[in-house]
Amino acid sequence: MQKQGDFFVESPIILFASIIWYLKIYQNGKFCTFPHAIEFLNRRYEDIFPILTSYPELENYLSPFMDAWLGGAAEQLMGQIASAKIPLSRMISPQLYWVMSDSEFTLDINNPEEPKILCVGNNPDRQNIYGAALGLYNSRIVKLINKKGMLKSSVIIDELPTIYFKGLDNLIATARSNKVAVCLGFQDFSQLVRDYGDKEAKVV
Repeated sequence: MQKQGDFFVESPIILFASIIWYLKIYQNGKFCTFPHAIEFLNRRYEDIFPILTSYPELENYLSPFMDAWLGGAAEQLMGQIASAKIPLSRMISPQLYWVMSDSEFTLDINNPEEPKILCVGNNPDRQNIYGAALGLYNSRIVKLINKKGMLKSSVIIDELPTIYFKGLDNLIATARSNKVAVCLGFQDFSQLVRDYGDKEAKVV
């Protein structure tokens, strides 16, 4: 978060967001899944950019990449793309793809029409990989459940430092008014500081 604005931090975010946006538009989002986005990203850039820039709504987002490509700055372009590919390539896994590729149910677990109990777990041996996937689900769940008019619900997290939970501070601050209870488990505060950073750990 503190590196926001850094060129090689912003570039992969913009590129991957553009791919997700494209997948959302293409065939009404039929292929808009995290695994499809990773696989699309790993195609040759000569194949990726003509497809993405054929959509007017994506042209402005992709102009830095197109400028580098058309201006002959291949090394700069490959550096930008590698900044997105390298961390996401760790998530290429048949098991993870299987879980994340189909919409079998929605994540609004406290929906009065379709209440659910959702239990997920991390794998200590693949913590960095699965932690990212869990973080993606968690941030989405937080947005969906923290609303008026939903059922009473609880978010119970054990070993909190093993996953990154974006929006947790806001959930703690506002969830009670929306009948959401939050229970966090971690061994000691120093563990939270180590994995979340001093500022965010104090807020939590």
